[in-house]
Amino acid sequence: MTLLFIFDMDDVLYDFDWHSRMAALTSLTGLSLEELRERWWNRGGESAAEAGHFGSAEEYLAAFNAAIGHELSEDEWLSARGGAMTVFPESIAAVQRASELGQVTLLTNNGPLTAKHLRTLAPELAPVFGDHLF
Repeated sequence: MTLLFIFDMDDVLYDFDWHSRMAALTSLTGLSLEELRERWWNRGGESAAEAGHFGSAEEYLAAFNAAIGHELSEDEWLSARGGAMTVFPESIAAVQRASELGQVTLLTNNGPLTAKHLRTLAPELAPVFGDHLF
């Protein structure tokens, strides 16, 4: 029997500072935090992404940009997202130990743009999880 260990990314393997991400996005767009929240998060854009509504990173970014009324580049979006992430080394060590005992898998509800760039945003994950990043 093989053991299966399933991990999440945000607030498990990485500290995710949502306020830092919002500060970066307000700086890039000139919109207030309240306006950003209203245009994307409160109107269900991110919930739709987490539910798999957007079939590609490009579709997600287009919807995000349309909702906020600003044309962020993929690199700008990634910079804001990645700048809000700090690895928990102890958690990565726990995943490494779990991988010695069974199969480890990352299962995250982040949308397709994060998925497309997961190995760049979270470089510590690929060596431990291999192709089991979902």
